[in-house]
Amino acid sequence: MKVVAVVLNWRRPTDTVACVRSLRETAPDAGVVVVDNASGDDSLAVFAEQLPGTTVVVNDRNAGYAGGNNAGIEAALSDGADAVLVLNNDVVVTPGCVEALTAYLTAHPRVPMAAPLSLLGETDVVDFYRARVDVRSMALDATGRDEPWDGPPEPAPTDYATGSAMLVRAEVLRETGLFDERFFLVWEDVDLCLRVRAATDERPVVVPAARVRHGRSASFGGDGSPLFGYFFARNSFLVLAKHGKPWWRWRTRRLLVRRYRVAATRAAEPMRTALTLGLRDGLRRRWGPAPDDLAALLERPPGMA
Repeated sequence: MKVVAVVLNWRRPTDTVACVRSLRETAPDAGVVVVDNASGDDSLAVFAEQLPGTTVVVNDRNAGYAGGNNAGIEAALSDGADAVLVLNNDVVVTPGCVEALTAYLTAHPRVPMAAPLSLLGETDVVDFYRARVDVRSMALDATGRDEPWDGPPEPAPTDYATGSAMLVRAEVLRETGLFDERFFLVWEDVDLCLRVRAATDERPVVVPAARVRHGRSASFGGDGSPLFGYFFARNSFLVLAKHGKPWWRWRTRRLLVRRYRVAATRAAEPMRTALTLGLRDGLRRRWGPAPDDLAALLERPPGMA
């Protein structure tokens, strides 16, 4: 099985180099595509010096997580990949990880994608293991998150695999499509897995023998940042629009409105405004990059991820 990894960079070349090197050391036969998401810094010079021979795709704009990774996935598919390994650049791949993932997909041809157990940094604390998605309540229930790993060693199905590390069959990507770029950032991995499950009637599988170490969303300040809060709130409405059933979708929409209004009143600035803007844009069905008023709030350029 030919595996090509896609690593997305935005102004964190040191992390990207470490990720690619961990992959080369542990899976030397895997191909690598680095995507620079219009960083506008010294990232390209760093890659030329420290990652010679690596394929680098340079975007002319910041296309977010979804669009940036899609550029790399398209390059990997054009290169003849049998499976594409999507990796956050704040991920370090451990020995045997890629081998365990490919072995599982080879032995189970109906499984559309396999994901490693993700541990937080250098600890044995779970970053991501398995998760349940309930679209009717728009709830994500992550098993064991932020707890020491003591789960079973056997592979286990999950409703979705985190986009920080997932190995997806090329034919699945060709048949179901890549990440939906309207999300820009956050929820796009859930959406992809829901679409894949609808098309194949199979769920992703987490293989605990395969492991990565994750810095958890370092590129946009972590999952407690206002930027994350904005996209989480806004994009939950897009997931609902795509996967909710007509006869209960309106109830869930009302539930989301109440949820984010309450969360905003309880939050401090700038999270309060970020959640309020996310609710506003979710209701207006405004997708894509962060709006100007959020960028101004965070003192960052529009479209930053």
